[in-house]
Amino acid sequence: MVSFHRKQIWLILALILCLLTAGCNTVKVESNVLAATSATDIYGLNYAKYGDVNYNESIGSEDALLILKAVVGKIQLTPYQMECGDVNDDQDLASADALQLLQYTVGKRTQFATGAVYTNPYEYITTKEQWYQTCQYKKEKLQKQLYGTFPKEEMTLSAVFETAVPLPDCEAIMEECTLVFGNGLRETLRITYPDDGGKYPVIFRLDYLSNYEYRAPIEEQMLLEKRYAFVTIGRKDIAPDEATHRDVYGLSAYQNNDLGAIALWAYGAVAAADYVSKKDFADTDKFCITGHSRDGKAAVCAGIMDDRFQVIAPNGSGVGGAASFHIQNKGSEPASHLAEAFPHWFSSSFNKAVATNTLTIDMFDAFCVLAPRAVLRTEARNDTWANPDGTKAIQQAMNPVYEWLGVSTAYNQVVTRRGDHGHTAEDWNTLIAFCDSVFKE
Repeated sequence: MVSFHRKQIWLILALILCLLTAGCNTVKVESNVLAATSATDIYGLNYAKYGDVNYNESIGSEDALLILKAVVGKIQLTPYQMECGDVNDDQDLASADALQLLQYTVGKRTQFATGAVYTNPYEYITTKEQWYQTCQYKKEKLQKQLYGTFPKEEMTLSAVFETAVPLPDCEAIMEECTLVFGNGLRETLRITYPDDGGKYPVIFRLDYLSNYEYRAPIEEQMLLEKRYAFVTIGRKDIAPDEATHRDVYGLSAYQNNDLGAIALWAYGAVAAADYVSKKDFADTDKFCITGHSRDGKAAVCAGIMDDRFQVIAPNGSGVGGAASFHIQNKGSEPASHLAEAFPHWFSSSFNKAVATNTLTIDMFDAFCVLAPRAVLRTEARNDTWANPDGTKAIQQAMNPVYEWLGVSTAYNQVVTRRGDHGHTAEDWNTLIAFCDSVFKE
């Protein structure tokens, strides 16, 4: 490796700084965040030459090298390219080298390899149109690295075994059905709503079964007070919750999509929303999706799939749900355990990225797609495995996003109660109060 005296290094840095201040119409660079400067200080000049952020003796990607050229004013990048680190715009995932270099470029390098937009989304995005274009790319990136490719065909539905019975104690109606949707998927639904002909906000809940015994602890009270309708989605039959059964997901209909169980359960929530939208009692502008633990992960995914869910409320959902993959409290579930113990939950691409330490997304990307819709994360203080610190970090990182989009941060909440992992009456009361606040406006 060529050696440089200190004076030579300063001359090189001065030259680069001159290039940056020469009035080039290139990417926005803060005064103290020249990527080559940071690279020299931390990794040595070899980094600046090769774009090898990880300094692992392999040459960095073409994306990384082109970003480096943008830093010194040689080429111009669009905000879209800058957000994802994929300057070739070829729909391939940018390398960790490119993303880390991008973080140095905007002066927001952190200890994990997500996009620079993580800490300040409006450094180089100046219009809401650019922001939503960026979010569309995030949605594609989440499918590539986490969920698998969402079904794109028009939803087909057919309901069988439909029944309806009165619930006299609640002055309500309960309907039950088996819904066949997509390319042969099926799920059970249990629907309850006040029996007075009115229209009501609807709370959709993903759970293992839809039986009446699985009802929410506040369901009967809300029905009696004529405030909400409820839809419980029994996701057991959509996709087995067993790693050994991954090959039968979707009855082989979505074999090429690399979908895990989480995305298929979420697709079931989308199907339920389609079905319920045709019901007279449903106020289709006031849909909420919730779920606990793994079903909370699916609730987040459902919100990404379908923007009819105006409130997204994961409970104790952990990594892959409301919590960060990269910021974790002591004793929380790491991504490696998620991929090893539950390889069927997310895509095989996710499992591979975790195994090779090349995961370049975080759940911040998911919540950017959800914004500016209302999000409530309910957590338990003793539930360290679900990574409450990582959940709080994502929520706090989203506050400037909501502010920049002109929406109150009251729509971006995390509420932590005492106790352990569970979906308790306290969590449900918190959700009802949140929905009351959102839906009354």
